[in-house]
Amino acid sequence: MMNCPIWLQPVAKLVLGPEPQMRRRVLRTLMAAYVYLICMLLLLRGVWLGMIDEAQAGYLSLYMAVGVTGFYAVLRAGLTDKCRDSSLALPQCLFAITSIVAAYIIVGPARGTVLLLLALVMAFGMFSLTPRQTLAVGAFAVLLLGGAMAVMCHVRPAEFPLQVEAIEYLRSDTKYTAVASRGRQFLVRLPMPMVLCLSGTRVGCLRG
Repeated sequence: MMNCPIWLQPVAKLVLGPEPQMRRRVLRTLMAAYVYLICMLLLLRGVWLGMIDEAQAGYLSLYMAVGVTGFYAVLRAGLTDKCRDSSLALPQCLFAITSIVAAYIIVGPARGTVLLLLALVMAFGMFSLTPRQTLAVGAFAVLLLGGAMAVMCHVRPAEFPLQVEAIEYLRSDTKYTAVASRGRQFLVRLPMPMVLCLSGTRVGCLRG
């Protein structure tokens, strides 16, 4: 809290915790919470425009709100201090992927843009996870997305044309597996520069 004004330090200590390592973990989760908040606002905007079902948007928003609040509470309480994954990076990445895939299903014609968030998740986790965990998260994202696409092509073929979904899946498979396979060292051809904002660490090498 060196850069924090003196009058704000008690608030920062209350929100982030007393220990420097705890503060870093909690702050990283709050950064993710900010992205979740933006996503919830976009879901509300989609409901207002008639693009997204109100009930589905509500359920997904509740799911994200409960999840990110739970992660914050556990980290702020210091329950993970002695855990190997003290920042809960792996569970948070898996939770984010399930949220993104759920959003992909309900957002309608704009669902292609939702896939960009998968790269954001990979960038968020690739510096906190081991290379093997990062690869596993990438594989989980590709498999879950593929399964969701297959189910929706069967259940609602008019909204999820097989040819379009196949193209989207092949693009995501190439993109996210390539990112995961490089572990902590490289950030390769991510679709948007803003993924660097949530990494929380320095990037060793950026190849574009």
